[in-house]
Amino acid sequence: MCRVSTSRSMASPDIAGKGVANPVACMLSGALLLDDLGHTGAARHIRDAVAATLRDARHHTADLGGNATTADVSSAVLHAMESQEWDI
Repeated sequence: MCRVSTSRSMASPDIAGKGVANPVACMLSGALLLDDLGHTGAARHIRDAVAATLRDARHHTADLGGNATTADVSSAVLHAMESQEWDI
């Protein structure tokens, strides 16, 4: 199977450059790519960090009813990844 992965960075040009886009889809796309490459542990690590982050409403972007920025969510996911045990 061959999968093509791409970022949809210009799917919403009205919010481009404003720091309000939800970065989760890009992160989960990266996890899918890691799965396809056989790095299932790393993919699971990303998915677990995203899930842990989204359980806290402070990390919701406008599309989820919150006011977090792209950078806020990205930083929170990275922090969650650093706080997790790696099971790879």
